Amino acid sequence: MMPNQAHFVRMMKALNIRKSMTVVVYETGKGWFASRAAFMLKAFGHPKVFILDGNFAKWQNEGRAIESDGDDADASYLADFDYTLNTDNMLSYERIKEVSADGTVQIIENRPPDSVANVGGIPNAINIPAPAMLAEDGTVKPTEQLQEMFVSKGVDLSKPMVMTCMAGVLSSLAYACAK
Repeated sequence: MMPNQAHFVRMMKALNIRKSMTVVVYETGKGWFASRAAFMLKAFGHPKVFILDGNFAKWQNEGRAIESDGDDADASYLADFDYTLNTDNMLSYERIKEVSADGTVQIIENRPPDSVANVGGIPNAINIPAPAMLAEDGTVKPTEQLQEMFVSKGVDLSKPMVMTCMAGVLSSLAYACAK
């Protein structure tokens, strides 16, 4: 689900993404992979990561400025690449099995229902597909609508929950929407 730390640091250096930078993640698709990238950056300790609500298409449709960053600064500042994985917002396979059985954490399955039916899912998980959390223009639905979506499926908003899917893409999107 996550790269090892050495690989992640190599990729950040290759992309010149420093911890001292503010990162705005976006994509030209539906936003699923941008959410995944943001989750990964945050999990490795990047302090300033944001997801562009509505993604690049909305930004362009609103006539906003677009530019390319030609910054070729050297990557000698090691502190800017001092990424360390923080697993506080992730549950292991063993922990998922425990909470599935004891109900201490609500498991929210973020794949579409047909995917769960075809492949199977975690016992006692509540199915709320992540794509349903986005409005037609790709922005995150208003908080009230998201809360109603969760409550209507039996989620207790006062209790802990974990988002899940098969590869972390849809669950990262749901996590970003639920924050």
